[in-house]
Amino acid sequence: MRLMTRLLYLVFYSYRYIYWALIEFSAIFGKSLRVPGTVELANAQSCDMGLDRIHVRYKYAVRGQTYIGSFTRECTKRNSDVVMRRFPVGRMVSVHVDEDRPNRSYLPSGLGYVGPLFAFVPATALLFFWVWWVHLRIVASQHFMQAQPPDSSQEQPADCPAGLPGTPDAAAAAVSRRDARKGLTPFTSDEGDFSILRPVAPQHSDVRSLPTPYGRVGFTILSAETPDALYEVGYGDVPGEGPIDSSWLASTSSDRLSRSKLIERHDVRLNGVPGNAYTAADDQYYWSERIYFVGRRYYRMSVYIPRSGCTWPSNAAAFLSSLHTTHSKN
Repeated sequence: MRLMTRLLYLVFYSYRYIYWALIEFSAIFGKSLRVPGTVELANAQSCDMGLDRIHVRYKYAVRGQTYIGSFTRECTKRNSDVVMRRFPVGRMVSVHVDEDRPNRSYLPSGLGYVGPLFAFVPATALLFFWVWWVHLRIVASQHFMQAQPPDSSQEQPADCPAGLPGTPDAAAAAVSRRDARKGLTPFTSDEGDFSILRPVAPQHSDVRSLPTPYGRVGFTILSAETPDALYEVGYGDVPGEGPIDSSWLASTSSDRLSRSKLIERHDVRLNGVPGNAYTAADDQYYWSERIYFVGRRYYRMSVYIPRSGCTWPSNAAAFLSSLHTTHSKN
């Protein structure tokens, strides 16, 4: 790394050496008028890479108007001594001037352009080599990062493919009917006019306001949490009278599904009432739910498992299909 840093410095100073030569070379063109001038200042300062920077300032006159010109070059210390002897302060020099724009002038330094020309090829080659080395380091670093095993001290979220965890129904099919209902006990809500089988008694009750085409619905959610899942049952009455438009019934989960990856969907029935079943995945959870409209009452059964696991509880399907209502279908 230290060597490559020095190499970059070498490339930089090589191009700076070439730069000052190019500045002088570009000043040659269009300077057809020659006038006498006088050296006003000449100095040499040491710079990096064992070079000296020469700066010469001179004055000249064109049609009675006095002008100031200068040049700067970098060269070896030996050539620096030659230039300083050539341009002592007060010496008369011949200045090349642009006749149309006399403020533009050129005073040959005598250093020539062979050195900068020969420096250009190796400097460019070294620059390409340095860029290739940096590119190689970046590629190697990216490869190393990709090859690193995950940090075992941090839990990595699982991203199960569509068949895993699949659906709660598939998980229940892998166990006996008795085990599929294991741990579930009846729960009745007189307020919600329903009964369900639940793993534990509801621990939280929350009322949310849901927007609908018929007005806002006060939606009550009862939730219970176990070490490996969250169980919810919710209900609310849609304002108005008469049947609810079937197209809206089918779209009640569309907003939620638009932010999730659908794993499976199918139709279900509850005591002759049609409903929808969804299993999907969002950024944090795998979730499965059943939606029913009994008359103008909206019921929703949901189970959530974190994406750090890929297994539905064996009783999740039994919970989701356990809803019984006493609410009127009208």
